[in-house]
Amino acid sequence: MGHAAEFRRDAAGEGLLPAEVRALFPRMREIATVVYLSGGATVKEVQERIEDPLTIYGVRTLLNRLARKGIVRRRRSGRHTEVLYLPAIVTPQLRQLALRRFLDRDFDGSVSSALQTISRLVP
Repeated sequence: MGHAAEFRRDAAGEGLLPAEVRALFPRMREIATVVYLSGGATVKEVQERIEDPLTIYGVRTLLNRLARKGIVRRRRSGRHTEVLYLPAIVTPQLRQLALRRFLDRDFDGSVSSALQTISRLVP
């Protein structure tokens, strides 16, 4: 099972995706789901995570259409001219998911470790 299928299953079970994303046609919903549940993705990352591969140009075209609709937003990443696509509609559930992933990735899931680090950084 691909990453996107896992994202769709999680999103359906927890209601993480905004209504605007759930209302999209299947292919655009799949691409938006990758962006939303990843917290942001490049064209190449989206291409790698979708079930039925599209060309890089096809993925970029659909992401740009989603940006024009206000579903995702674009930001230049620090790497050359690469564009990072980010969720444009952030729900409380998505914020919680992002925080959980941040804690898991950077602090091995430890809230107390994160708070200790923050307390050292903020006088």
